[in-house]
Formats: sequence, C-alpha cells, structure tokens
Amino acid sequence: MDRRKLSLIIGFCSVTVAVAVAHNNPATGYELSVYNGTPVLFWIGVSISLVISVFFSVSEKQYERWGGILLGALSVVNIYALPLIRGYHFVGPFDSMTHWGLTKDLVDGTIPVAELLYPGSHLLASAIHFVTSVSIPHSMMLVVYAFLLSFILFVPLVAQALFSRFNTLLPIVALYSAFLLLPINHVAVHLNFHPTSHAIMYSVVPIYCFIRLIQRNRPADLLIFLFVSLSFILIHPQQAANLLLILSTVVVLVIVFPTFTARNRLRITVELLSVLAFYLLWWVWINQYRTFETAFHRVIVSTFIETVAGERISDAGVSLAGVGASVEEIFAKLFLVSFIYCLLSAYLLTSLLVRRTRETDEVSKYRYDLLLYFMFSMIPVTGLFVVYLSGNVSTQYLRHFGFIMAIVTVFGSIGIIYGLGAIRERFSLEIGRETVAVIILLFLVLSVPIVHTSPYLYRGSGHVTEAQMHGYDATLDTWSEEVTYADLSSLTFRYGDATEGFTGHDRNEYYGGQPYEPVPDHFANQSIRDEYEQPKLLTVSDSDRAYHLRSIDGERFDRDDFEYIETEPGVHHVHSSDGFDLYYVE
Repeated sequence: MDRRKLSLIIGFCSVTVAVAVAHNNPATGYELSVYNGTPVLFWIGVSISLVISVFFSVSEKQYERWGGILLGALSVVNIYALPLIRGYHFVGPFDSMTHWGLTKDLVDGTIPVAELLYPGSHLLASAIHFVTSVSIPHSMMLVVYAFLLSFILFVPLVAQALFSRFNTLLPIVALYSAFLLLPINHVAVHLNFHPTSHAIMYSVVPIYCFIRLIQRNRPADLLIFLFVSLSFILIHPQQAANLLLILSTVVVLVIVFPTFTARNRLRITVELLSVLAFYLLWWVWINQYRTFETAFHRVIVSTFIETVAGERISDAGVSLAGVGASVEEIFAKLFLVSFIYCLLSAYLLTSLLVRRTRETDEVSKYRYDLLLYFMFSMIPVTGLFVVYLSGNVSTQYLRHFGFIMAIVTVFGSIGIIYGLGAIRERFSLEIGRETVAVIILLFLVLSVPIVHTSPYLYRGSGHVTEAQMHGYDATLDTWSEEVTYADLSSLTFRYGDATEGFTGHDRNEYYGGQPYEPVPDHFANQSIRDEYEQPKLLTVSDSDRAYHLRSIDGERFDRDDFEYIETEPGVHHVHSSDGFDLYYVE
C-alpha cells in the first residue's frame, strides 16, 4: 500500500481511537481542567491525526487534500466537543446558568419570546430540546457547537468570495485559521452558552450572504440575506449593530468609489436597499427596549468623564502577581496569535494598496476593490472598540474585539496566501506549502490549550456537575429567607436561575435584597463570624475548592482556610453532597 495512503488511514484510526477513549472515560465528578481530565491517549491520538492532516491538506493531490481536511476537522471539532463527549452535565457557571433559566422559562411557557432582547439562541435550544428530547442543558451545549460549526464552514467561504481569483490553498488556510477560534478570549467571548459569543461566531454567515448579493445581485440572494440578517438580530442585536456599521461602510465606499460596481455592472440600489432593510428590521426589534439607549449613555459618560481602563488593567496585574503571573503572560497566551493575524491583515492591506497603485491594466486594478472595501469597513467598528476600551464599560470592549477578530480571521488567512506568493517567487511552491503547514501547526499548538478554560489561564473549566445542581436545588427547596447566603465563586443566584427559572425568583432575595458581595478573602482572615451581623449560609462547591487551591494557588482561600471552616466553633457543616457543602455561620 502507498505510504501516504497508509498515513491517512493511521490518522483516521488515531482520531477514532482517541474519541472512543475519551467517551469511555467520562467525568465522574468536577474537573478543573478538561485537558487534565481527558486520558493522555486521547491527546496522543488527536496530535498524530492533526499533524498528518495539516501536511496532507496542503498536498497537490486532490484526494489527499480532502482527506487531510476531513481528518483535521474531525480532530479539532472533537477537541472542542470534549465536554459533550465526556458527559459533562453543563459548562458555564455564570451567565450561562442564567441563560439556562431563560431557556427553561421558554420551554415551560412562563416567559414570552418578545420579552427577551436576544431570544435566538434560547429558541434554538428549546427546539432541539423538543425535537430530540435531550435535556435542556445538553441542548444548550449543542447550540454552542452549532454556532462553532457555522464559523468554521463560512470563514473559508467568505475568504474565497472576497479573494478575486481562485486559490487552491486559500480555503484550506482559512479553514485552519477558523479552527483557531480567534474571537474567543474567555473574558467577553466564551466557548459556552453565551448569545454574544454565538452572534460573533455567526457573523460570517450574513457577511457571506451580503458578498454573494453584491457579486450576483439576484432576488434569491436578497431574500436569503434578509432572512439571515433577521436571525442575526434575534441572536444578539448589539453584534447586529456592529455588522450594520460594516455593511453600511461598504455600501458608502461602493457609492463613493463605484469602480468595482461599474466594472461588474452592479446596481448599487440593491445593496443600499438591502442594508436599509437590515437597519429597519434591527430598529423595529430594539425599539421596544431601552437597553441600547442606556448602553450608549454609559459609554459617553464613562469616556468623557471617568476613564478607568488603565486602572482595570492595573488591578488585573496586581491580582495575577499574587499567583505568579503577569498581564504580559496572559496577553501572550490569549492574544498572541490574534496579534499575528492583525499584523497579517495590515500586511495584506498594504500589499493590496501598493499593488493597486502600480497596476496599469484596468481589470486587474479593480480586482481587489471589494476586499479593500471590507478591510476599510473595519475602521468604524475598531473606533467603537477604542471608545469602549477608553471608557468604564466593563468588558464590552472585548466583545467588539471578538467581533473584529472574527473578520480578521478571514483577512489574516488571505494575508498568509499573499505571503506564500512571495515565498513561491523567491524559493519554490513546495517550500511555500511546507512553510504554510508549519505555520498552521504552530498556531494550533498555541491555540488548542486555550480553547477551554483551565489553570493554564488561571481559571476553572466552567464544569457544572449534576451533583452540584442537586446540592443547590435541595438547599434552595428548604431555604428560609430569614438566613441569607454567602458565596465564594459559585454564585447561589446563578444556580437559582437555572433550577427555578429566571422569572421564578428575585435574584437578590438570597442576599437579603442586597446585591451579591463575595466572601472576604481567607474568610475575613479566619474571623468570618465577626464579618456578618446576621447568620449566613456559606456555600462551598468542589469547583470553589479546586479553583482557589489549584488555579490561583490559594491566593484568596488556601487549605488552612478550608480547614478553618470545618473546625471553627459557630460554623456548622449542615449539608454535604457530592460536589457541594453548606455551612451555617452563627
């Protein structure tokens, strides 16, 4: 048998064995890291399959390319889906728990769709739940992977549609670039049920539909674009506003510089009307809410009155210093590959502008205009990102950065192909292909460890176990409002959202009508009874212990602190179940 065919067979066998091993070793309790919790044999198998896939994907032979692409997709998607493969009950202990409650309310019919500002993801999860009869948390996890797949599939399509000539390697490079999940930053864009993150992943779909509308100008393309735009608005109107900025800028550039449209005999009116229709749909939907008006006011006030972005970064540095880390280290782990793709995009923009000014042939001169229009359309969104960054608007600026990176993934992929052209002219096509393969592998090595949160990022996995849910559910069922809760990292009100439904309770009732306040570090220097004037129910989950002892190495609570609450007079261990403990603090 041909050695190359044998290598492909080995790759498919490796990933098959890896998935079987992971599935047959499910999580039996809380896991701080899905990387450490998954058997080593899985990582050996997917590593072998990924290396084989990358080098086959850049092959000159078509069957080898397709085999490499399929093998790479299987390997990477199974890394993404590890929580599902290994039987996690749910992933996402914070906002995702609240969305669990909202989805539960939709399924139970206790909340109308019109009351949700962004019901798209919840409706999809509800539909999966009704059609397949899987549990609500599992249907929500399936929604996450559905949006991931939309990103993976459409990044290559957008890249090829914007690039004016066919290039064999471009869809492959764009596909592996999509595998890197550059929009994910685990601060404002997450790999769990989070509508903003879903919208960012989905954003390349309406962009592709708009490009096809410009290029083909068919009524069917217009209808598809409007349908996709409406679905995008329902997933998250804020990200729809970002997309409107981009498409509006493209249309303005087409009108002001009509060379592209003139050459292709396009009717600018269709593109203009499509964007206006998109804006009308967006305005009709958000006009019933005051969310955007409030957000806009907050941006203006924070930007021009009190700028504290630098203070937030400084605070983060102090916190990280306590666990032996630094802002620079976290930036390198989270954003190094993103930064490289930004540089590749800048290289592409410069190269296109230089090439256009030097080109004498009229057809060649206008070949890359549409790509240039989309690159320049990023200016307004980038400006919005800077405004949010300069103001005190929580982590909103990283939402905009995530949206930017979704599109920069496309530009960076085209930039790699442009760089390959320079290598081919200087050396050879074969060397260029091997260089691209090595670059892709390097990017994968840097990106795979941050797909899921773990102690590598000084975070927990976000794993929510069934035992934790049962523990909180049992506690809330017998809870008397006379005694309020005190939480470490796992928040009682989030579990209340998930177990009782978002509309089934007042989120502040667990804290005596006051906003949540975390338990002071080291249990108020091991004098927690002196901290509170009234009795408290202190919640401690397995995820709390693992996060504080292993992720941040006892920075806030160490082993002595957890022993202290077991032996301190007046602190009573009143409930214990797998993954959850409850203490009554006199």
